[in-house]
Amino acid sequence: MYSFELAYNKKHIVTYLLIGMTTLVWLLQFFLYGMNVATAQNLLNSGALWGWQIILHPSELWRLITPIFVHLSWPHYLMNMFTLFMVGRLVEEEFGSLRYAEIYLLSGIFANSFTFFISPNTLAAGASTAIFGIFGAMGTLGFFTGSPRLKEIGQGFLVLIAINLVLNIFQPGVSIVGHIGGIIGGCLLAGAWPPARYKRWVPRNVQIICASLTVLSFTLFIVLTFARLG
Repeated sequence: MYSFELAYNKKHIVTYLLIGMTTLVWLLQFFLYGMNVATAQNLLNSGALWGWQIILHPSELWRLITPIFVHLSWPHYLMNMFTLFMVGRLVEEEFGSLRYAEIYLLSGIFANSFTFFISPNTLAAGASTAIFGIFGAMGTLGFFTGSPRLKEIGQGFLVLIAINLVLNIFQPGVSIVGHIGGIIGGCLLAGAWPPARYKRWVPRNVQIICASLTVLSFTLFIVLTFARLG
């Protein structure tokens, strides 16, 4: 029993680490601010994204990273961690721990840069940008692969994406822009950087195009936003 549990934990180690890191940040937020955790100033102090803060203080580009770990409330935190626990382990198995971690974090950063570009007045935070990124990555993998199982999983993820985006329209305070950015980022990253065992299914020219679009889009989001508002 012990050896089985140890292997299981190692298999999903990044998912557990991401949940652990996010939990520590949330508990620190709650310890510092209590029931006032969701005020604009306290969220900003916690590392949330606000485009104008970056425009005024370019050294705070780190705000494209930190919002992945910042949350607005207990329900917000619990829902995202439950989704990450249920979905993240499956994605980690298919992509491998290192690539999964990179796609999760880079999807979140891509989504936050997209929010910075499209909606700089938005105060945004939450792991859902990165979670939508791994949704998109798994959907992309399912699209390209010849495995019936992965195609089925990928199609299921695409259905989840569609349902969640529709629900976002009716949920006040939810950044649908960030979620769309996460999906785009996850799709591009999976196309550019497929797992080694599935790499043969993704044409080389698709990998190059996806990698180029990822870098170019991210760069343009930052440069154009500063040019427009700076």
